[in-house]
Amino acid sequence: MRRHGFTARMFACAAALLAACPSAGHSAPATTVTLKNGLRVVLAPDSTATAVDVGVWYATGTRWERDGMTGVTHLLERLMFRGSATVKDGEHARALLAEGATANTSTSPDYSCLWETVPAEALPLALRLEADRMAGLKPSAQAFESEKSGARADRRARGQRAALVYGIARLQALVFAGHPYARSAYGADADLARMTPADVEAWRREHYGAGGAALTIVGRFEPEGTLMMVRRLFEPLPRGAAPAPPGVKTAPPAAGRRGWERGDAPARLVFAGWRAPGAADPDVPALEVLVHLLSDGDDARLHRALMTDGSLALLTQGGIELHREGSLAWTLAALRPDADSSATERVLLDEVHRLARDPVSGEDLDRVKASLVTSELFRLQRVRARGQALGESLMLTGDAAAADSRLAAIDRVTPADLQRVARRVFADNSQGVLWLVPAGEAR
Repeated sequence: MRRHGFTARMFACAAALLAACPSAGHSAPATTVTLKNGLRVVLAPDSTATAVDVGVWYATGTRWERDGMTGVTHLLERLMFRGSATVKDGEHARALLAEGATANTSTSPDYSCLWETVPAEALPLALRLEADRMAGLKPSAQAFESEKSGARADRRARGQRAALVYGIARLQALVFAGHPYARSAYGADADLARMTPADVEAWRREHYGAGGAALTIVGRFEPEGTLMMVRRLFEPLPRGAAPAPPGVKTAPPAAGRRGWERGDAPARLVFAGWRAPGAADPDVPALEVLVHLLSDGDDARLHRALMTDGSLALLTQGGIELHREGSLAWTLAALRPDADSSATERVLLDEVHRLARDPVSGEDLDRVKASLVTSELFRLQRVRARGQALGESLMLTGDAAAADSRLAAIDRVTPADLQRVARRVFADNSQGVLWLVPAGEAR
């Protein structure tokens, strides 16, 4: 009863926060303005913030890359800091760091984002720098070859990445076999070796023009004056081709698609994944709740089945990789040294499939929704997190405002929704299983 009382209070707190904060806890909902050259500008002012996050989003990634040009998105990520129209090699990062900013890139199969979080007074500098490199890159021949060598080295080192990151990438390749989502973001070494500055510039002109791009600005800024500045800096830039991604026809993976690799895993790891609906699908909020139910905290289904009751796993985890044309729902168990591999896989898969067979109780649903909504509300107080959410929503669903309605959609999920979506997603014909095993150890 005490646990139930705590769960009820937690859910009531989350519901109150959600009702009081219809724009995910921020002072104003985001608005989107489209410039004459097609650039979409998302403005989300927040008078309580002390910084501003600026993100520039480009329609590129493995979904867009064609044969012969795989890995070009990652190469361009590196080249973006090596000199542009009026900014010298490395000066972009140096100027931002001098203002106390944080800058980086994030890439998915559907987009590439260049972002910086800056003090409010440094917003004009951030916008000027981003407009400059959208206008065009001018890396030296030496810089180009250096970054191409670096991109090829990144590709060779991909197996040395953290086991979780590497395993999810390999699982996605298994589940999306035949689709561009299965490709490595680092591309094929032969493609990278053949790329010339002219090849990469042609790709940049096609995929990095204003017409296919978006600009997100989140945090402490004055909207009207900022929009005037954006128009002055970005509206004269070329629209570009704004290309459509190549059409791909691919069947779902056959039942029982499996993979097995030996390498640097810290323990025997079993990943299970399912091809799920794309980010704009109305079933995604229920899917988020299902994955949270499986993997979040000591009360999670996988934790109870594999750790508390079964003593089979050292840890369990789960998540969703959202993409435009189809997502990856995944789970993971790291096995105890004495655990039986077949038994662990069987228990993990049965726990997932049980969601389609047995309704989730109202108490479990309330607990999971409260945890998910509360953690997201607090996470989205950071301007970088909200900038990422708005830009990702725009690139994956076509609607930045969907990010602000996501938590309300999660709050509306019912037990019947969960069972229906579990039957839709956790099916054998969309499932893949991947084992990563330490070197020298049998599975």
